[in-house]
Amino acid sequence: MARRLIGEFGSAAAVFAASSAELQKVKGIGAKLAGDITVALHHRPTAFRDTKGPAPKREPQAGV
Repeated sequence: MARRLIGEFGSAAAVFAASSAELQKVKGIGAKLAGDITVALHHRPTAFRDTKGPAPKREPQAGV
């Protein structure tokens, strides 16, 4: 699917910039898939885990 999208749009940047309606013009992409792709490509996390502090302690798992 990724190759098909890049083939249609010419570059990954153009795929990232495409609207849901534009994505639906590609063979094999319906409204739901186009919406899912759009959400995935435009998702921005709203919070990040602190990576500079100590790692959280984990409880040992039984049987491991």
